[in-house]
Amino acid sequence: MPLTKVLLAEDDLIDQMAFRHLVKTAELPYECVIASSLCEAQTALTTQTFDVVLTDYDLGDGTGLELCESVKGTPVIFITGHGNEAVAVQAIKQGAYDYLIKDHERDYLTALPITLENAIKHHQTKVQVQMLSQALRSIRDSVFIEDMKGKIVFVNQACCDTYGYSDSELIGKTPAILWQDAHEYSHVRHQAGELNRVGGEWEGEHLRKDKTSFPVSLSLSPMQNDAGQCIAFIGVSRDITERKQIERELRELNASKDKFFSIISHDLKNPLSLLLGYGEVLAKNWPQLSEKEIHQFTKGIVSTANQLHQLLETLLHWASLQSGRMPFQPFMLNLKQVFSVVLMLFGNAIEQKQLQISSSVSPEVYVNADEHMLSSLLQNLISNAIKFSKPEGMIRIKAQPYQEHIELTVTDHGVGIPASQLSRLFQMDQRVTTPGTAKEKGTGLGLLLCKEFVEKHHGTITVDSEVGKGTTFRVKLPLEQPNR
Repeated sequence: MPLTKVLLAEDDLIDQMAFRHLVKTAELPYECVIASSLCEAQTALTTQTFDVVLTDYDLGDGTGLELCESVKGTPVIFITGHGNEAVAVQAIKQGAYDYLIKDHERDYLTALPITLENAIKHHQTKVQVQMLSQALRSIRDSVFIEDMKGKIVFVNQACCDTYGYSDSELIGKTPAILWQDAHEYSHVRHQAGELNRVGGEWEGEHLRKDKTSFPVSLSLSPMQNDAGQCIAFIGVSRDITERKQIERELRELNASKDKFFSIISHDLKNPLSLLLGYGEVLAKNWPQLSEKEIHQFTKGIVSTANQLHQLLETLLHWASLQSGRMPFQPFMLNLKQVFSVVLMLFGNAIEQKQLQISSSVSPEVYVNADEHMLSSLLQNLISNAIKFSKPEGMIRIKAQPYQEHIELTVTDHGVGIPASQLSRLFQMDQRVTTPGTAKEKGTGLGLLLCKEFVEKHHGTITVDSEVGKGTTFRVKLPLEQPNR
């Protein structure tokens, strides 16, 4: 066990001898250095480190009060003569831990070991508290301490920075001020009390001073004294906004993967099986087939091949977007020209259903967009309109420029979309596929691609629909006028 290093500043030789005798006879674990003057004591303090300092008031060339001023970071016990209590009080004010009153019989020495031990323990505790306080103030997580009256008595700087308050605005307030739901904190506090020493962890929404909410992970634990009584609660909260964002992205990635595999296993399998079926019938039975039957089979092969080609192209676009390999090269495009090219691609489908196209797109309207993405966006929207339009129906296409954006609308007067499906159209983890009025099939990826393309352009896409009356897709894209 290490010895306690003691500096005794005492100019009286008899008192010095009495102290040495006490240490020896009581077998106290002290390593003692005795200074007979203020100068000797100050020199010892500059060259050595002590656990405690004992000092008399009168040191010959100075006083114990002057020595108190020289001592930094070491507990001081002041020893003064009978009747000098005022001096002892002054010493306490200057930082001394305690004082002892000398008596002629030197009975004060019997109290010295206990006083010295208490001074060292008190100092150690003070240092630990300072270190803990500094640690709590410097850590990046938000820390608050709540007393048993339900009031905040301590917050660290991270707590102030995270929640937007100053420490004076939080001290004395209830921690419920940090909760989006004040009743939730009461529940958490009750649970923490029931868990006794271990405390618990929760996740929820907290509130900043500016009333914005954010997700947190909270640890709340009771603080107990030596008797096991709860004296306070310490809370440590961490802003988990970034973690929640990563979790959302992981869910989306997993949904993308599941969607991709689902399409490969189901939607690719069906047209391939159909192609094989058509091919086998033609290969085995062509001599017996009529010209009309052969024509029907070849039409089926072409139709299935086109469907397969469109599906593969959609999958390639999706994979390129998800991997970040699809180039994005926006420039000024004449919107009417882009619409015209897209409509030509659907000439046969429009003719087969005998649909009418009403286009209100001015040749003067330009938009700053990636040509490939804009073309794919319009193809998907018009394809959907054709798919769900009834024969001889009407599809309306409109482009309305505003001050800072252009609004594109594609409206059909077909079967419409149930309200229960509208909110799921653009969600990766929700598969929404409905056969068209002519039993046309889809993958459910088209609208997801539309959403990706639109967001790539910092735009928005919304949908309005009523069952039996039709659907309108509305796209808003940033608008820039060309340099003329």
